[in-house]
Amino acid sequence: MSQNLVIIELERGPYGEVLPPPLVAGMLPEETLETFARDLGTTTEAIPEEVLEEMLNLSVVYVHQLRLQRAIAGELCDDPDARDLYRAVVDEGEPMSLCPLGQEGLVFSTFAPVLRRVEGDRWRVGLEGRGKTTEITASPDEALRQALGVFRAWREAERDERMRSLPVAGGPRAEIEQS
Repeated sequence: MSQNLVIIELERGPYGEVLPPPLVAGMLPEETLETFARDLGTTTEAIPEEVLEEMLNLSVVYVHQLRLQRAIAGELCDDPDARDLYRAVVDEGEPMSLCPLGQEGLVFSTFAPVLRRVEGDRWRVGLEGRGKTTEITASPDEALRQALGVFRAWREAERDERMRSLPVAGGPRAEIEQS
């Protein structure tokens, strides 16, 4: 009896984690913008021309994130990239990057921005030996939603600590008391 071994080739990030492929293949930027605007409760016509390019970029990332949730839930089986991502992350337990689309190379000093299925419904945010970690018990799509919240909190805490450690022009950083 022979087994069919499928080797999935996905890009890897700085921690060896799977980088989710852009899950907007086949969509026009205008389609992602329509979804983004609709979910914001507006229309594409209401978007000022001077911010249109920025909104187009944000809409691609936004739709990717929506589809990433669905891919991890196993709901996008018709999309080969989503299917490969599901197999690697959910079935095989490969760590997956939590960094936003286009920012996959981000490296942090206090944690590794990854999500990995440990066993069953147990997931780990971060990597052992690479700073902070926490465990989540949830379905794949809910684990991703919670992990993204943890990622944002850890990223902001690291940024705030870095800002506090910066010297202030004219002398050491000091708290100013209001009189």
